[in-house]
Amino acid sequence: MEKSLDDFLDILTPVTSLPENHNITTYLSNRKIPTDRWVDIFYTEDFFEILRRVSSRTYNIVLEQLMFPEGSLLPKENRIVTVTRKRNGTLHCFVGRSIGNYNIQTKYRSVSTDTKEALFYNIERIDPQKTVYICEGVFDAMQLDNAVAQCTIAGPETMISGGTYMKSLKNYKSSPYLDLPFDDIVFVFDNQLSFKPVNNSYKKLVEWGHKVFIWPKGLEKYKDINELIFGYTKEQIHDIITENTFSGDAAMKIIRSCDDESS
Repeated sequence: MEKSLDDFLDILTPVTSLPENHNITTYLSNRKIPTDRWVDIFYTEDFFEILRRVSSRTYNIVLEQLMFPEGSLLPKENRIVTVTRKRNGTLHCFVGRSIGNYNIQTKYRSVSTDTKEALFYNIERIDPQKTVYICEGVFDAMQLDNAVAQCTIAGPETMISGGTYMKSLKNYKSSPYLDLPFDDIVFVFDNQLSFKPVNNSYKKLVEWGHKVFIWPKGLEKYKDINELIFGYTKEQIHDIITENTFSGDAAMKIIRSCDDESS
């Protein structure tokens, strides 16, 4: 019988059980992560051990990618781990976020035993009748109402990958988001429109008919929504997003003008 990710929760430590002065709880507090979302956050001192236990096959693939000998153990990695569930509440994915500088890791790594569906953080809480914001990062989605963060587009049966999905969009002939059970979607990326992969992803989404939030001038010092929360309230951020959401020709004109500036 295939194991569920619930079988591996025992090797994760809920951050709600950590003391207030622990470096992880201090980190989350300093990042202004809402405490009502801490229930989704865990901690591990050995993220690759989770991967090894979930899928030895994928673990061996990572060994090869990182040029470690077959049968060896990958070094321990401290990571914050966010749990991602399906619409029905079934545990779907562990998203590990780095909390230090390591030369063998990407910032985000996702581990799942089932990626037949795209992986979204917070999708089980979404009201599909309201506007749904698809964010680039889990922490960004925690700062908004009715927001999800995409961890991966549907991939292999069991996988580990980076958290950003920008480069994956180019492999799709049509939008992979058309089957989502939402009436209205707005994509909220980081404040990097001049960065070519992000710029290209904006263009792709607009070509497919989607709406995108384009960061207005004057907010250049903020890298993403999770930084914007230090200068604005959640309500103000929602207003900024609403006032700067575009689609069609209007969106493409702004995107191309920024593309021209960076070339």
